[in-house]
Parts: sequence; C-alpha cells; structure tokens
Amino acid sequence: MSQSDKPLVPQPRRSGCGLFCCALPVLLLALSARLAGLFLDVEDVYEKGFALYNILTLPQQAYEEFLQSYDVYDYASDKELEDAYGEDWRNVEMRKHKHTYTVIQYYCALVSCQKMYVAPLFNTMKGNEENQVIYEYQLARWLKGDWDDQPFNGGARRAADAVVPKKTKRVLEVGCGQGRILQELGRFLGADWELMGMNLDGNQLRHAKERPVEVRMRDMNHMPYDWIANASVDGAYNLGAVTFQRDLEEHAQEMARILTPGSRFVVACDWTNFDDEKGLNLQDPEHRRLWSGARRLGAAGRYCYSEKEYVAAFAKHNFKHVHSEVYGARYVQALHDMDTVRRLAAEWMKTVAKVDIFGALDQALTMMQRFGTDTESALEAHDRRLFTYCASHVFELQR
Repeated sequence: MSQSDKPLVPQPRRSGCGLFCCALPVLLLALSARLAGLFLDVEDVYEKGFALYNILTLPQQAYEEFLQSYDVYDYASDKELEDAYGEDWRNVEMRKHKHTYTVIQYYCALVSCQKMYVAPLFNTMKGNEENQVIYEYQLARWLKGDWDDQPFNGGARRAADAVVPKKTKRVLEVGCGQGRILQELGRFLGADWELMGMNLDGNQLRHAKERPVEVRMRDMNHMPYDWIANASVDGAYNLGAVTFQRDLEEHAQEMARILTPGSRFVVACDWTNFDDEKGLNLQDPEHRRLWSGARRLGAAGRYCYSEKEYVAAFAKHNFKHVHSEVYGARYVQALHDMDTVRRLAAEWMKTVAKVDIFGALDQALTMMQRFGTDTESALEAHDRRLFTYCASHVFELQR
C-alpha cells in the first residue's frame, strides 16, 4: 500500500491544559535553577557540601592523627623537637603538620576560608573570600610596583621619579599550597605573567597541578632553589608560610639571587612579632601557650619574626624596605566574624549529633571546640601586643 493509500486515522489533539501540565515541571525546574543562580554560588555550595561530606566521613585514623598532631605545636626549638621525637624529628614534625592540615582544610571550606588564611576585613559588608580577593589585588599591585588606586587606606604612592621596572614575566609563590592564591593573583597581574609556585606537600600540589600554574615539590628551607636561574624572577611572595623559614637571612639571600633588580619580595599576611624585645618571648610559659594555640589555628610553623628582624635580614642583601602594614582591627574583626560562624556551626552540629548514629559529629564538635580555644589564644595575643596576624612587609631589590 502506498503512502497515499493509507487510511487517515484521526490523531487526538493535545489540550492546552495538557501541554501546560507537561511544561510546568520543566518551567519550575528552570525557575528554581535561575533563583538558585541568583542567590547561591553553585561552586561554593559544591565545595562546602564536599567539605561537610569529608568531615562526616573522616576516617577514625585521620581523626586520631589530627588529635595527636597537636603536641608538635608545643615545641619551640630544634632541641626540644629532637628530645621529643628523636633523630627523625624533622620528618615527624612535617608529618604532624600535614595531619593537622588534612583536617582543618575541610573546616576552613565551611567558613569560606578555602585559601587557608584569614584576610583583613577591608569591606565589612563582604565575607572572608571577598576580602581575600581585595587583599590579593593589593598584593599584585605591590609586586608590580603600582601604588596608585588603593582599594583601602594603606601604603603610599611611589615617587614620581621612581624607576618602574619593565613588564614582569615570572612571579614565584614560596609555599603555594593548592595554588588558589597564585591563580587568583594571575587575574590581577595579567596574561603576560608566568605563575610559579613551590610547596613541600605533595597532596596540596596534586590540586595545584589542576590549575594554570607551574609548581614544584620543594622544601623552602633547602636552598639554593636549583630549578630557578639567577635574576630570572620578577616578583616573589610568601603568604602565610614564613613561619616555616628557619633562616630568614639565608632566605633573603636566595631571593636576592633569583630576583631581577628592581623587583619585589612580599611577606604577605603572616604572623608578625610586634617587637622582638617586648613582644613574644618563648621563655615565658604564657607567651608560649598563646603562640602554640595560634599556630594550631592555621598549622603554622615555629618562627614569628618582627618587622625589625625582617628589615635587618633583607637589608644585608641589598633589599630596600618600602612598606609595612599591620592590619590590627581589620584582622581582629575578621577573626571574630569567622569564630561566630564556627559557633553557629557547632550549635547546629550539637542538635544533629543527637540523632547521629555514626558518631562522626562528635569528632567534628571536639575539633571545632579546639579551634575555638585556639582563636581565643590568637585574639588574646593580639590584644596584649605580643604578636599578630595579617601583617605584610614589602622589600625591593636595589639595582
């Protein structure tokens, strides 16, 4: 039978109501997605959900290693560590830092601190992540030698007759972690900058290698950095990692070797002793208690240098100290705000823990209570003007 010979079979017409009923779920789904896009950061929700999942499924061994890692922050010298851990103390020290870091990174994700540092509170209407971006914008301007158009009241404009270096090509982050900060910095520096990083932790570098950055597994204390040629880097910085630098003067010497004349090295957002004579004194038991707590808060190293110590070390290797800033109230308020989030999360966990049959939230509560104690230590140290966080120092290599 040809196509034209086939009998015509009347087709039922779909009513307007039927079409609407079929389309309604699609419309609602599209509307929900649109509203979610307006009010929620999908990537942020995913990261926080993933962090919460990791917290709730944290293996018992990782939890125990985290608790046992706390003792490493009580020791302030090589001898104390060797007496405690024996000849292998250096490796033991780093393993314990990694055990701390493995756990706290999940909690940092819950309070918008994926980059593992608390930014000064430049904009009180924004959270930590937004303030980190403001700070990283400033960091990029420090590295480029451009002091104009400050996003906040700090720093100073360069002299009109100052020599502005040629366009930089390479920037190095010493202690780059997962590469988040380096990637963000690249947006502000521009496409003509090559982003380089070094870090000791292979697990962190595994994430960094997924980003558009060049990274190497290296110990910042093992100098020279043999993979970097003389005068081949046009800007370098260390954000929150100088506390692991055992010899500040040797580090300054290495920066002088790899940097091009006229370029800058920035100690960014790290712990700083207010005064190496009147400030932190690790022979004082109370000072040591506060420093141990503050170190645990961010898995920090043992060293807390003062501005005077920074300036003296870098001056010996032809660096000019061009700027320092201690953020004071901005840091204290930011830490208070983050601690408020931690307290709210802890209250929520206490409620949920009543029906938590696996006991995972009990672990989380124990750790969050410890974070609260450590936060109080950091705030007390700042109030007593012993040491503080969020201080930055800028040095320029002379020609």
